[in-house]
Amino acid sequence: MITMEKILCPVDFFPASDEAVTYAAGLAANYDASIHLLHVVTPIAAGTYEYAIDTDVMRSMEEKSMEELNKLAPRVKKAGVAVTSELRTGDVYEEIKGSIVDVKPDLIVMGTHGRRGVERWFIGSTTEKLLRHSPVPLVKQLEGLVPAGARNWCEIVTRVETGIPYRIILRTLEDEKVDLLIMNIHGKDMLDRALLGSTAERVVRAASCPVMMIPPMNRKGRMKARPGEKRVGA
Repeated sequence: MITMEKILCPVDFFPASDEAVTYAAGLAANYDASIHLLHVVTPIAAGTYEYAIDTDVMRSMEEKSMEELNKLAPRVKKAGVAVTSELRTGDVYEEIKGSIVDVKPDLIVMGTHGRRGVERWFIGSTTEKLLRHSPVPLVKQLEGLVPAGARNWCEIVTRVETGIPYRIILRTLEDEKVDLLIMNIHGKDMLDRALLGSTAERVVRAASCPVMMIPPMNRKGRMKARPGEKRVGA
């Protein structure tokens, strides 16, 4: 039986992350889990503008971001889900990693703006880094693809196909109108390739539905830590 106690949901207040919150709330309600909302304020680098960005401007950005977080929390509570909010300042990827260590979530749900749109957290940056290095499963929620409601049961259908794996998977997603694709990472270095080309990476880039990547498990059924890294939740 799948157990889930806490979901980390990074948000940037764009429509895609707004839908990711709705998706996460549905999952949390179904599994009696809580949600931890996270927003990262990125400091404006010195030299970006001709004039200096003072602390008042940064403080204003942080206050505005906190206001937006406070608007999201009631929506989650309305679904009967416990919610906490966190505001961090720094590099988006590094701060999300820090939150993973502190919060110890069982799942991460984050939005992207569609494979044909301009993504703020685009594949190749924050999302791809997390797909490669996250020690917990991650759901990449695409804009406009939030399910109407959670299902309490499912029908299992098996099939065998012959062909190029990623093409078969992508075609099946379209043909079957899949709501969520779950893929496991076979080896600790599978998503560490410098160039795209692996089945998982090709599917993540082109999938028409949310994709959950499951890290490798050890013999005890726990997710393996990467060499030199501490496993979240250990």
